[in-house]
Amino acid sequence: MLYLHFSNTQMLAKQHKTNIELQRVKEALEQENANKIKFFASVTHELRTPLNAIIGFAKLIKNETLGSVDHSKYKEYVDDIYNAGTHLLALINDVLDFSKAESSSLTVEKVKFNLNKIIDSCLKMLSPKLKETGISLKKEISDKQLLVIADPKRMKQVIINLLSNAIKFTPQGGLIRMIIKENIEKNLLTIEFHDNGIGIMQQDIYKVMSVFGQADSGYRNEGTGIGLPLSKKLVELMGGTFNIQSEAKLGTTITLSFFYEEQTCEKLIDF
Repeated sequence: MLYLHFSNTQMLAKQHKTNIELQRVKEALEQENANKIKFFASVTHELRTPLNAIIGFAKLIKNETLGSVDHSKYKEYVDDIYNAGTHLLALINDVLDFSKAESSSLTVEKVKFNLNKIIDSCLKMLSPKLKETGISLKKEISDKQLLVIADPKRMKQVIINLLSNAIKFTPQGGLIRMIIKENIEKNLLTIEFHDNGIGIMQQDIYKVMSVFGQADSGYRNEGTGIGLPLSKKLVELMGGTFNIQSEAKLGTTITLSFFYEEQTCEKLIDF
């Protein structure tokens, strides 16, 4: 009789443990589903806003509403159409890339290229946004040529994503530092992105790095929140590592590490 009671107790304890685990899985799936709904709602908004601008300004020019096409206002509208179209294309590309990465169908190149030129190109592209926001960007990098083995197109995409994210969550007059370090013994090169923006609470870091997740910062929270998880996937596909550290009200630091080679006379891809 005592053995039967003990056996029943064990079964009840095991069932209780199973129920708790099932509840945890259920809650996780419900949260992921809620994040997906929020994500697609955000994507819908992000797609419709630039599309409305593209269609509206294009219609004004098409119908020559303000007069002949040589009217000075048309130049402004053309700029707006271009900017809206560029934003829309970048968003669509990010969504497609992330979908491919999720299904393991996204491929990357592994070639040797000059990282210095990629970084300079990214900073040039983001220069207008930095001026507009009054944010300073300090670059600390060696003068010598840094040869990295990765995908130059994806590397550029990652750097622009991370810097754009830092700009978005750094207040006017803030500072972003981009530091490139070499570890000659391990043949590793690290790229660090430091900002003194709003930061992320420890319990929210998993949100910004999860599929469709965003932290509830309440601060210029534009976009779909896909940039960081996509960047992490791209870095890992290129054979690198991605690390994020953040503290609320103090800022965020993201560190990327890649294999690199000392300058040689070997042929490399130039961008």
